[in-house]
Amino acid sequence: MAKKSIPDKICPHCGGMEWDVKTDKRSGRATYYCSQRRKEIDALMRERDKEKVREYKRMWEQNNKEKCNESHRKSYQKHREARLSRRKIYNRLPQSVEKRRERERMSMINLDDNRIKTMLRHQMGVKEIKHKDITPEMVKLKREQLKLYRDVKKEKQNPANS
Repeated sequence: MAKKSIPDKICPHCGGMEWDVKTDKRSGRATYYCSQRRKEIDALMRERDKEKVREYKRMWEQNNKEKCNESHRKSYQKHREARLSRRKIYNRLPQSVEKRRERERMSMINLDDNRIKTMLRHQMGVKEIKHKDITPEMVKLKREQLKLYRDVKKEKQNPANS
């Protein structure tokens, strides 16, 4: 819609003189909407029909995957530098370092799959192996082995308990 300033026409809602002009293609007749009021109405409609808007967007994305992917790719490239600089700053913050250390500690305590796969890759000495090449059976066996090692280590430290 085109915007037009009409000094003679004052909006009863906001008192402004900014109008959106919509021209009918068939008849050529122009309809004027208050710019401020139009924004408020659009916001109310979006809020009221949130699910419909989401569904419409989802359907459009499914039907226009090429456009959607291209748009995401352009946006990703456009904001790449800013994203990298934010990540560098965030990674240096003390609370980030502390969180990362805590996550690593918990993954070691809980013997998470990814942690075990990484350990297997490093122990095999072959870094070209990908995580998806390591089977769940291998992970399960390694987890059992680590649990046994932990139990043996505890027994050596506390021989009075046995």
